[in-house]
Amino acid sequence: MASETIYDTVQTPAAEPFEPSQQQQRRPVSEAQMNANRLNAQKAKGATSEAGRAASSMNALTHGLCSMKALLPGDSAEAYENLVSSYFDRHNPQTDEERELVHVISNNFWRLLKVPVEEQALIEDARYSTSEFYPAEKNPVRRAAMLEGALIILREKQLRNIRLHERRIRKQIADDTAKLKEIQKERIEGPAREAKEAKEENQRQVTRILGIAKNAAEQKVEFVPSDFGFDLSVSEFEQFRRIQQTHFNLSKEVLDIQTVIARVKSAPSAA
Repeated sequence: MASETIYDTVQTPAAEPFEPSQQQQRRPVSEAQMNANRLNAQKAKGATSEAGRAASSMNALTHGLCSMKALLPGDSAEAYENLVSSYFDRHNPQTDEERELVHVISNNFWRLLKVPVEEQALIEDARYSTSEFYPAEKNPVRRAAMLEGALIILREKQLRNIRLHERRIRKQIADDTAKLKEIQKERIEGPAREAKEAKEENQRQVTRILGIAKNAAEQKVEFVPSDFGFDLSVSEFEQFRRIQQTHFNLSKEVLDIQTVIARVKSAPSAA
């Protein structure tokens, strides 16, 4: 079975083949004809059937571009869920914030898929409303051009609004996608960066405490680590210095002072 597309799931009126062939040359519409188009467009009353009035009453809901709900009556829940699932597979969100952003992005993309359908529905509705215009015009090509102008005028505002919503949706998708990538980058790279910063800070603290102890020894004064903001006793410092010196002689590495001190403090005291 062929896969279902958004165009299969959103119901729209069928187009009536009244337009002339694209190969036929259309005559330019005069200013007078354009004025007549505007007058006729103002006379158009829109849908008059029960179905038409029902559809009009649902405009706020079925306008998929600005509705608060992405999945609307007539949409395929399966197609929608497949789209959302594909976005989750693509972006692989790991946190609540990432999952929320992926859901918003997929909802907006679902709305974006409806743009051509929304435009076509408006044009078909306008064709129905203007189909009886210009009955005196006998030239079918000329009348088709006049009807085309009338329907564009009749739905000009709505078509402009659709394109405005489309631009806003595209921008929102781009903004949310950029934000998602930034959050995911921070999640992935953040721990490694924080570990690097912690290692650099530890090296600074080790260099500082050893430097102060060396200066105290040279000046023959007592070195008390807590006087310089270090949370360890003189005995604990001496043990750290001994362990660090041995480790450095073998590996040229600087130990993590907090880890060494925690181990020293947790070690049982000698009897």
